Formats: sequence, C-alpha cells, structure tokens
Amino acid sequence: MSNHDIAVSSRVRLARNSSAVPFPNRMTQAQRQQLWQQVCSALPDNYTALAIEPNTQNEASALAEQHWISPEFARVQGAHGVLYDKAAGLSVMVNEEDHLRIQALVNGYRLDDALAACQTAERQLSQALPFATDDKLGYLTSCPTNLGTAMRASVMLHLPALTQSGQMRFAIEAVSKLGLTVRGFYGEGSPALGGYYQLSNQVSLGLSEQDILLRLHDTAASLMDKEAATRTAMHHNARLPWEDRVYRAYGQLTNARLLNFDEALSGLSLLRMGLLEQLPAPCTVQQLDALTAQIGPATLSQQAQQPLNAMQRDAYRAQLLRD
Repeated sequence: MSNHDIAVSSRVRLARNSSAVPFPNRMTQAQRQQLWQQVCSALPDNYTALAIEPNTQNEASALAEQHWISPEFARVQGAHGVLYDKAAGLSVMVNEEDHLRIQALVNGYRLDDALAACQTAERQLSQALPFATDDKLGYLTSCPTNLGTAMRASVMLHLPALTQSGQMRFAIEAVSKLGLTVRGFYGEGSPALGGYYQLSNQVSLGLSEQDILLRLHDTAASLMDKEAATRTAMHHNARLPWEDRVYRAYGQLTNARLLNFDEALSGLSLLRMGLLEQLPAPCTVQQLDALTAQIGPATLSQQAQQPLNAMQRDAYRAQLLRD
C-alpha cells in the first residue's frame, strides 16, 4: 500500500470579490444577477452553468454530495449559481459568502495540480472582473480568516483505523495547534462518516500559497503515516476479526436489496481499507471512490431521472452497488 492511497482527493479554493460592486451581504438582487451574467460570459463554453433555484434544487444538492459546491450554498435562496467543468475538475460558485469561490477538485494526493488548475480559472475571471485587494491585507474577503491569499486548500483523507482505535481525537487536537483544521465528510459541521476527514488550512493571512501547501503536505503525510502504521498493527494483532469485518461488508454490498447511505458508506470504507491491505476484491480503489460519490440521495434521484422516496433510494443504491 502506498500511503498516498489514503488520500481520496485534493481541493484548492480561492475566494475573490469584485471591486466594482458591494460585497455580497450588501448587494441588491439586480447586482447579483448582473455579476452572475458577467461570470457566465467570462468563462469558456466547456463550463455548465446552473442557476440555483427551487426547480434545480435536486441538481444542486447532487453537486454538493459530490463536493463540487458546499452544502450551505446548495440551500441558499436568491440570485446565485455555479459554473462547473467536471472534466477539468473546476467549479465557480457565484454570490456565495464572497462574490466568487473558485475551486479545483482532483482525485488523489495532488494539491499542486489542484492549485494550478484553480489559478487557470482565476486568470480567466480576472480579465473580466477587477478583484478587490489591499496592499497590506491581500485579497479582501467577507470573512477575516480568508484575508491574504484567500486560499483554502484541503485533502480528503480516509482514516478508518485511526478512528476505530480512538487516536483521531488526539490527532485533531494536534493539528489545530498548527493552524490547520479537520472537518467531516461534507466539510464544516458534518460528521466524519466512514472515517473520511477533510484536512485544511484555517487562515491564509501572512502566508503564501506555497507556505499553506507545504504545511498541509507535512501534516497530511504525518496523518497518512500514522494511519498506515495503525492498519498494520490492527492486521497483525487482530487479523481474523479485522478481515471478517471487511468480508462481511463485501457480502452486504454485493447482496443487500436495501441499503441506506450510512450503511453503504461504511461498507465502502471497510472495503477500501481492505483493498489497500491486499485483500481480494473485484474492483479498484478508484472505482470505490467513484461509487462513494454516487450514493447520496440527490445523486441517486438524478441518476434515476425521477424523484425517489426513502425506500426507493435504498433499493436503487443497493442495486447500484450490486452491479
């Protein structure tokens, strides 16, 4: 197992505000709509534009489940939307807490690639929009913790062994002393379902982009080393019970007729850990990660092309995983 396989995805997000209009909390509806049109015109045709309205709520919720936008943004009312290019791993949220949240999301442990992709989109937008900056404070943002580079970088880490062994709470305390934070599966305020955690920087003022990435790299590497060592110890000290849990999860995922979200995510998490420890399974880590992004309720309804009630979703999810 490569320690880097413990990293599921890497993300970089840049907060930017236009100097030509008031900050979002003081904008009129007309100004919000005008900014949306400006951003739509500034980005190339390979981006898909989604204005988030009551009739597009399920599509927005599906994007949040897949980490393209924040769950809070999917629920906000008013003139706002997202432009995204999944092939390039890019999305731009318009009229969020800031005018723009430019985000790159890539598979694996590739923070540098995520930053490079994000800066490409930023350059395209800067040609059409003057960004609000200050010589001392850097990019001006709605929240003071985003001042400076206004960059939030994060790595989604799969840390089930640290979670099960009770070490994760000590790791979170240690990380907070380094100016970093650990959040759950869907970001701030969400639980760490399946042992998935987002490690990200807390502040950007006074730090360069490379400073932030270096600090994140070092901490992520340390957590991945601890996870790998804990898995090895679990496998060595309690191999039979540990393998039994993995194979039971495999049996459930390949035979169940009804699976709720928590059951499916827990099973995929166990199977992912087992696969990285060389237990046989007819799939790859990449396929498991792709499945994890497809089992949310809104995503399932989108795939079925019709609304699904709770039991229908559980049946559809079970069928998807059996297939």
